[in-house]
Amino acid sequence: MRGFLLRFIKKFTILNSSLLIAILSIVYVVNSESLSHYSIKDYLLHSDAIFREYIFESQYSELFLYSLVTLNIYLLLWSVRNYRYLNLPYAVGLFNQVKQFEGFKKRTKIYFDKFIKKKKYRNGNFSLYFKNWVSISPKNYEENKILIAQYLRWDGDIKVFEYKNRGVELYFYKLPIFYTTCIYKFENIHFGKSIDKELYIPFDELTHTVVVGESGSGKSNFMHHILQSMILNKEFIENIELIDLKGTELYFYKDYNYMHFTDEITEVRDRLKMIRDDMKLRFEVMKANTEQLSSEQYKFVIIDEIGTIGTCPDKKLRDEIFNLMIEISQKGRAAKILLFIFAQKIDGTNISSNVLANLQTKVLMKTDSDFNVNNTIGKKEDLEKITLLDVDSFPKGRAIVKNGYTSDKYLVQVPYIDLNEKVA
Repeated sequence: MRGFLLRFIKKFTILNSSLLIAILSIVYVVNSESLSHYSIKDYLLHSDAIFREYIFESQYSELFLYSLVTLNIYLLLWSVRNYRYLNLPYAVGLFNQVKQFEGFKKRTKIYFDKFIKKKKYRNGNFSLYFKNWVSISPKNYEENKILIAQYLRWDGDIKVFEYKNRGVELYFYKLPIFYTTCIYKFENIHFGKSIDKELYIPFDELTHTVVVGESGSGKSNFMHHILQSMILNKEFIENIELIDLKGTELYFYKDYNYMHFTDEITEVRDRLKMIRDDMKLRFEVMKANTEQLSSEQYKFVIIDEIGTIGTCPDKKLRDEIFNLMIEISQKGRAAKILLFIFAQKIDGTNISSNVLANLQTKVLMKTDSDFNVNNTIGKKEDLEKITLLDVDSFPKGRAIVKNGYTSDKYLVQVPYIDLNEKVA
């Protein structure tokens, strides 16, 4: 309430004073002949008589009155409409302290940030702008995002940006819960819709990737979406290895001539050996040509539910597979051989820690496992900088993507893929 009253009184005083000065100026210009004998001092001293004669009893009286009423109604409506935004700095504690000396006494004066304007966008998102003539701290807004959302009763996410000189922009946005339309891009993998753009990662920035999320999080749909991007860029791909010991998700692609489907654990070892050997051959060519990056086409290895390998009762076979994966994950990127691993959990039971350490790109979907969160995105404080929504409350298809090449983190919504619309 304090912020609302202070801003209303201040704006009321400024606007009405400005209007009064404007009216007096207009009256003086229009009636310059009859008022020319008045000095500025006399003009101000006799302003009440001038108002009565030249304004209230003139032909312009209705115009002046209309302007006065309209301006103050607008001010009142603006203040009421932005009531919560005006009060926000006082409710949350967004201010700057300045130490001042008065004689021998040191005092601290508080200057609260001030709401400037609201900007709406066609997609329903909006921005709020705040300024402070002393200085402003975007970090303060970042740390208080949860309180800001609670006070404004906002159930979406908030991004904080610096705005001009001593200003902050709060961008309030909501990603779509469900969408089906996306544009696949040449020589890029589409990861989903971010705040205000589609998130693409170019082939030359791809790194080994792990996608983790509980059952029902939309992980399988995301896998099909990644495969759609690969299929539409097949001219850059030599082959895609599909490993699915459940045999239910990736079987759909068995008839593609540049894909190989595997659902037997022993065959997984044999296929990974072939890939490892091909990687070594590529390195020999790279050495001969003094190349840092292989000139061959890409090879992708898609592994669905790696936990089915981690729980294999044959320890020797399991260790062989993980050792091959470690070698590929450590060296494969330079040879254009990349792993995409999907899992419900990424603890030591489901995946080797040495494999996980080499999966630089991480995608976190809905999960109630703190271990999953800590080993993909980081601590709770890191998570709050990306989204205000708890990970265990993510809607289906919502994900946080950490780009292993740039280390940038994005909140995205993955489009729904209809497998009946088969891509050749």
